Order: sequence, then structure tokens, then C-alpha cells
Amino acid sequence: MSFYKFYLLIEFGPIRRSYHPEQPFVHLTNDGIWNLNISIEKSNIRDKWLLNNSVVGGFNDEVYSLLISDGALVREVAQIILNSHFPQTIHEDILTAVGLVLMR
Repeated sequence: MSFYKFYLLIEFGPIRRSYHPEQPFVHLTNDGIWNLNISIEKSNIRDKWLLNNSVVGGFNDEVYSLLISDGALVREVAQIILNSHFPQTIHEDILTAVGLVLMR
């Protein structure tokens, strides 16, 4: 189990008793922009099960193509996410942690 996936949740997310990085990974499929390589029942999915079954996820082809071809769109989406969910004081820390530079 990778510490990195927990690091971002612990460092920038709300304080919780336990962290479940598998939940957004699996539940993002509800938005229609994220796919998994296998069809799964979403109830009671844990990160260990996902790892043991080699589940892979990522943006669907259309979204991936848009993001890969348009750096301005990537910056815009990142800025919207940051502004909507995180205080301004930690935006740069988050960007550094995920290796993203928002140049204007």
C-alpha cells in the first residue's frame, strides 16, 4: 500500500478517523468522465481489493484527449478545483505536492 495516496488526503483533506482513497477512485465513474478497466460492484470496495485485482482507472478517451491537447484547460480545471475545495493559503502547496505548475 502506497503512503503517497494517503499523504495527499492527510495533508490537504479534512481530519478523519480513517482515510479511504479508493472511494473517489471508484465513485468518479458516476461522473461519466472516469473509467475503470473492469466492471465492479461499488459497495464495500477497499484499496487492497483494487490492488489485488489490478484495477486501473483514468479519464475516458474524450476527456484525456482534451486535457492532453489543452494546457490552458488543465490549468483552468485545476484552478476551479482549488478555488472550490481548498483555502487559497494552501493552493501552492497542493500544486507542488502533485507536480503541477499553473503558469498564466
